[in-house]
Amino acid sequence: MFTGTWHSGVVEKGDQRGTGLGFPTANITLDDSSVELEEGVFATRAMIAGDPTLYAGALHVGPRPTFPGASSSVELHIIHFQPRNLYGEKISFTVIEKVRDVQKFASSEELISAIQNDVTKATKILSTLN
Repeated sequence: MFTGTWHSGVVEKGDQRGTGLGFPTANITLDDSSVELEEGVFATRAMIAGDPTLYAGALHVGPRPTFPGASSSVELHIIHFQPRNLYGEKISFTVIEKVRDVQKFASSEELISAIQNDVTKATKILSTLN
């Protein structure tokens, strides 16, 4: 369900695991640390400061999917985005619809498959809004 609320933060340098898996990810530190986002994977719209494009995205909120007990993170896969360094840039996003709950994966192959499915589902959800 579309929230209409926009959240913003700064893109931080991560471990580049997403890039290594073929899914570049913006790791976001929220501007308002008191905001509690629901855990899960969501179809989102996103904007990068200074760029007028409204991007499609798949947002992951919660524990990192391959590391049990890891701290929570806010990670955004920007769909159909030309890879570029976003470190230090301001990014804003709004949740459109939940795709699935957070899961743990036993292998990189399972994680890659899940991310591919997340991106496909998010793209489908967002395409119905255009």
